[in-house]
Amino acid sequence: MADILKGIRILDLSQVMAGPFGTMILGDLGAEVIKVENPDGGDLCRNNRQYLHKDESAYFLSLNRNKKSLTLDLRNEKAREAFYDLVKISDVVYDNFRPGTAKNLGIDYDTLNKINPRIICCSVSGFGAESPYKDRPALDLLIQAMGGVMSFTGEAAGRPPVRLGYPMGDLGAAMYAAMAVLAALVHRSISGKGQQCDVAMLDSQLSFMTYRAQYFFLEGIVPEPIGTAHATSVPIQAFRTADGLYVTIEASHQKFFRNLTKVIGMSELWADKRFATLAARALNREELLRILEEKFLERTRDEWVELLVAGDVPAGPVNKLDEALADPSILARKMVVEVEHKGENIKMVGNPIKMSAMGSESFTAPPTLGEHNAQILAEYLNYSEERIREVLAPV
Repeated sequence: MADILKGIRILDLSQVMAGPFGTMILGDLGAEVIKVENPDGGDLCRNNRQYLHKDESAYFLSLNRNKKSLTLDLRNEKAREAFYDLVKISDVVYDNFRPGTAKNLGIDYDTLNKINPRIICCSVSGFGAESPYKDRPALDLLIQAMGGVMSFTGEAAGRPPVRLGYPMGDLGAAMYAAMAVLAALVHRSISGKGQQCDVAMLDSQLSFMTYRAQYFFLEGIVPEPIGTAHATSVPIQAFRTADGLYVTIEASHQKFFRNLTKVIGMSELWADKRFATLAARALNREELLRILEEKFLERTRDEWVELLVAGDVPAGPVNKLDEALADPSILARKMVVEVEHKGENIKMVGNPIKMSAMGSESFTAPPTLGEHNAQILAEYLNYSEERIREVLAPV
């Protein structure tokens, strides 16, 4: 792991994705993440049986590297006392319970702050502690739908709504939660005090609207699906090529549009009043796109990418996942890493945060359920064997 957050200890009560992705970010940055799991199966996604590696969930493996696993049934008084003892020597308690669950378990911020005034609690939930929807279950699809993005994702108005290809409702909240923890750690370094962080999936999803929301606030524009195109800038989109694959361009800027006309051998478009300015291109979008669509069918995807890049036009292929994972930039940036797990190396997506103080990165494999029980209870808390048995006893 990196050394950036070395010395920071996080008690991670979260599971599935919206929580664990955030704590994995913090673990990749060097924090010690102790994944506190129910002994009866642990994290729910451990039981995702669709894709397995040696009888382990690939879903779980993707979200839980650089963590330790401790099993505690917090309904057990002795287990809850052990959790309180860990709070005394930790920096962050992180969960993705529904609002009110932590209080029912006796591990809410008000309780833990009395045990350790420097503790930071971060809670990720679907709608947030103050929302009228706080008691509703929340999963990624619901958040994408309610946040509005599904209404304008897709090829054309009138078609069914389309979900983003990966769970941005979950991932966005996890990213904001990691940022909240980092901000709270900085604040604590100044004030000496911990605090409660409340991150909602729906809030996070809406924050990504940026200019789409601003267009609505200022002009009342409700967006409709336009495929890979841009709402106001032209030409920005994917074009089908001779081999049936797609190339993307972002050539709305005057410089890049002029370069595009040269690369495709149609410099006359630059002088055409219908396309000479961004405003004109937006007004005559359909005619310009018809011309470009026909032109891009003359060469293969990779031929176009080579020509466009050489001509200083922002362009790239629409990669399938296997192509993206083998992309030279991805490999150069060490975004595919290997982690030793159960006697073999498995590949994982790497850490996108690169910092000069990191040195060389290494990653520990996602833990098996309860793998670090003895280490944490005996070494960190100096518990006797008898007390460990009491803590781990089933309810």
